[in-house]
Amino acid sequence: MPQDLPAADDLVEVAAAHLATHTRAALPGARALEAAAAAGILKLVRDLPFGRVVLLHAVARYLTKRALPALGSRAAAETRTVTDLLLIAAREIEAGAGIRLADEHRLRRLLAAENSYADLELALVRRLRDPAPLPDWERTLTYLRASAAERLRIANPEYTRTES
Repeated sequence: MPQDLPAADDLVEVAAAHLATHTRAALPGARALEAAAAAGILKLVRDLPFGRVVLLHAVARYLTKRALPALGSRAAAETRTVTDLLLIAAREIEAGAGIRLADEHRLRRLLAAENSYADLELALVRRLRDPAPLPDWERTLTYLRASAAERLRIANPEYTRTES
């Protein structure tokens, strides 16, 4: 995955680790081997030049159709969470770097700075933690709303459809 999509990488790594250990341990026989294979596929996703979204959807579908019916309630709940993480990662990859770049552009305008994205985020955190009143509170609030809405579109598109 591109370097500018670290959250997708992290989500896929968490999902792969969970599949390789918890889900695999909770599944009987051949389904445990399927879970191990799915975890192996997820570990390969990072290095693929294309087809990442298709693989993430395929593993999420496997979890929904094959693994969940064979799991107890606690393991099923955890596996549903893993499925959601995979779908969030897929949406982030589909959206591409454009979302991060748009957020970085808004943040640069707000802070009137040309630092790295990480430094800009840190400056915003410091600004929000400062007890002194912000002279441009409305602009800051506009940025926060736009940033939150963009991230929510990735994490839970159904929620944002009802809010629009």
